[in-house]
Amino acid sequence: MSAPWFCLTTLYALSWASPPPPGPPIETLENPSAQVLTLEAAVQRATQETQRSKLTQEQEIIAQAATTKARAFFFPTLRVAGNYTHRAFETINETGGRRATIQAKNALFATANIQWTLLDIRGIPLYRAAFSTREAGQLEARNQRRLNGMEAADAFLQTLTAQSVEEAARHRIELAEKNLSVATSLHNAGLVSLNDITRAKLEKANAETSLETAVGVTLTTKLRLATLLDLEWGADYQLLSPEGFLHNAENQKPLAEQPPIEEVLENRLDFLALEQQAQAAKFLAQEPWMRLLPTLSLIGQGRLTNETGLNNRKWDGSVGLELSWTLFDGGLRYGDWREKRAQAQIASIQTELQRRQIRADLQIAFQNMHIAQTTLSQAKATLALAEQNIQETTTLYHQGLTTALQLLDASVQKFEADVNFATQRYALGLALVNLYSVAGMDALGRKVEL
Repeated sequence: MSAPWFCLTTLYALSWASPPPPGPPIETLENPSAQVLTLEAAVQRATQETQRSKLTQEQEIIAQAATTKARAFFFPTLRVAGNYTHRAFETINETGGRRATIQAKNALFATANIQWTLLDIRGIPLYRAAFSTREAGQLEARNQRRLNGMEAADAFLQTLTAQSVEEAARHRIELAEKNLSVATSLHNAGLVSLNDITRAKLEKANAETSLETAVGVTLTTKLRLATLLDLEWGADYQLLSPEGFLHNAENQKPLAEQPPIEEVLENRLDFLALEQQAQAAKFLAQEPWMRLLPTLSLIGQGRLTNETGLNNRKWDGSVGLELSWTLFDGGLRYGDWREKRAQAQIASIQTELQRRQIRADLQIAFQNMHIAQTTLSQAKATLALAEQNIQETTTLYHQGLTTALQLLDASVQKFEADVNFATQRYALGLALVNLYSVAGMDALGRKVEL
């Protein structure tokens, strides 16, 4: 081997003495003053602290108000009214030495009316329907908070994926600059043609283009994450890779055995809410038949005035019972019954369809999990081969035993292997999040309290 070849080969071997580790070093903090954001913190913030989470809390309050309004059906209604009248003249009647004010110049009049439905069978199914509607609303609100956490976890992992691709693009530029420097040195020594420098410059230009694209994708994913978590856009925060979560997805194989569908349905808040809605529809379908029975009400009235009248009384009152019975309403009750019965049947069918869909989604989620684990294993092997290939090809190129075209191809394959490994690594995390979602858990695999 000639002296120039020996020197250049030695220099390049030293440059590869400490190759970058597989995948981008997301775990290390580039800026110690940056705010660190973990997956757990992102999920907690999305479920408890954002405006979207506060919105679900208000929706839960609205659901609770349903039973309060339905309960009012069983309590009396009390109304109080007052009236003041000013007249130009007053009328007073004297009979047997007694003065009675027929019309006062400043007349005051107050009434109190009470109405209490003592018996109306319709209130029972209506109240039970309202109770089921309240339960459904609360379950939907809690499920929405769970989905907020899922969406935040998805955005978190997507952002880490984009950052990994960006980091791989930066490594590609570093490698392209090294290859360009070596090609220039070899050309100056008269060992390669000018075309080798041209190819090295072309690879560097392609690497810079890939970096610009990756930077744009990273900014987009960070903006989505910041929007979901109510973070200030442009704030200095850094994502910490969830190594424990990814290790769990890769090695421990959580939920390795598919649980029974009934056990999964007990954890699916959306399915439980759908069941409560179907139950409410059944109760509402019972209400039209209750109109065939009479209703009994208590009616009371009190009156207070400064115009005593001929009976010389300032106050008076009455109480009574009212029995009402609608014998025929033109067929309205039967039309309502057919409509509500059909709505109850629709709700029941939707519940069964949701049950079938969850069973299918669970099988698909397990299959996707298995595929993601297998793909990541293959991506690891491909990355190891790509690293070995770039080192061997570079050494051969420096020894004049291969061409610049093969070196360029090895560089591209190394970049693609880096991107594929990072993508598949976080894709496995996304598959685990999806599996947790289908199983009714939160984004971290914890059971959601009912």
